Amino acid sequence: MDHGTTYEILKSVGNAQVMTRISKGVQLGELWDRVILSDGIVGYAFQTYLKEVTEDITEPDEEIVPEIIPVTDIILDIETILIRKDTSFKINAIIIPDDATNKNVLWESSDINIVAVDENGNISGIDIGEAIITGTAEDGRIEKKVVANVIEQIEETAIIFSDELKLDGNLITGIDIKNNNVTNFKNKITTELDIEIYNPIGTLLNEQDRICTGSKLIFKENNITIAEYEILIYGDVNGDGRIDSIDLLVIERHILEIQKLNGIFLKSANTFKNGKNPTSVDLLVIQRHILGIKELEQI
Repeated sequence: MDHGTTYEILKSVGNAQVMTRISKGVQLGELWDRVILSDGIVGYAFQTYLKEVTEDITEPDEEIVPEIIPVTDIILDIETILIRKDTSFKINAIIIPDDATNKNVLWESSDINIVAVDENGNISGIDIGEAIITGTAEDGRIEKKVVANVIEQIEETAIIFSDELKLDGNLITGIDIKNNNVTNFKNKITTELDIEIYNPIGTLLNEQDRICTGSKLIFKENNITIAEYEILIYGDVNGDGRIDSIDLLVIERHILEIQKLNGIFLKSANTFKNGKNPTSVDLLVIQRHILGIKELEQI
């Protein structure tokens, strides 16, 4: 069928009007294309006045808003600490989940005249007394607290530890797993103070009892506590002084979020000593120790 200007004009369109060609005119002489407008009108337009548009004229996709993953938990490597005046200690915080959008922790002391804390969780003993250190996720949803007690400085010569032991603030590592008992441990300390060692639930240990993660080492003079330390054995995450399959199970339950580790027991599971949440790699390190392939280093 021929088409031309003698037919009814359905609609006038401007230069910027976009239309879709349904079929291309093949008539003799003047060529008319069949088109459909955006409002649904179907008609014919003279081909000479049409220009093909090749660029994408579809509307752009909606802007993709990145997902915000909130902090669900903060795990601190200590819950209480005894710190000497004019000394410092770092509180390590693990953010759960690992891919949280904002992993910043805001630190605050209940009394900066007793214990000061900086933006990285480093605390300093300023004066004798007690203060509460609070670590809060930056979004304000989760917070955890550490009780910090500051005691007097003691003379450097009052307590001398063997080089086999490592001190980090009031934390002691470097326990000899193969010869692990109270007597052997005490032999690595030179002091005229009285020594008491307690297990994690507060029971006084006898000379042949095993030292374990969470044990408290207390120095006294005239029955007054002069200094207090906490003992950590890497791999002994259940606090029985051994490194065995039970520890593997405890770490697995933590990784699967069945029962989470906290405080010094969480730190014990971090065999790489980098302050991170334990993973299957830590399980492998402990397993190799149990099988006698490679001994787990305690310093």
